[in-house]
Amino acid sequence: MWFDEDQQTKSNNIVTEENSSDEETEKCTCRKGCSTRSCSCFKNGSGCNSSCGCNGTCRNMFNYLEYFFGKDEKYSAHPCFAQWLKKTVKNADALQMIDREKLRQRIIQSENYPEMFNDDDNSKEWKKKNENEKLIDIQSLFRNLMSNQATDL
Repeated sequence: MWFDEDQQTKSNNIVTEENSSDEETEKCTCRKGCSTRSCSCFKNGSGCNSSCGCNGTCRNMFNYLEYFFGKDEKYSAHPCFAQWLKKTVKNADALQMIDREKLRQRIIQSENYPEMFNDDDNSKEWKKKNENEKLIDIQSLFRNLMSNQATDL
């Protein structure tokens, strides 16, 4: 999580801040909207915040994860998901090119999925749902498995 208080400058290009658990998190000093992969927040797999130098022009793809997690709350990517996104996606616009249903299928076909979820009856119910209900369920699954919320489980 990001906090706007307790800022300390660590080097010329990176500002650090301490959060409530005494960890240091980096903020960028980008001036051109974080549209390249050189942004320190991007490199850490996190979105920029209001304390970063990019302000309202930010194009860091980690600020646009509501496509996966929904718009009800701001989530950040779990470190494993962040690594996958860095390898798979070039920019924020390309996030929406990922087929959420195909990603869901890959997850439920993984060898660990049956151990974590009992999905016998759910597949029949899934077929009865409309597209909006399916999207809500997909985003809930993604929040539980691939967001910062997943580290709390």
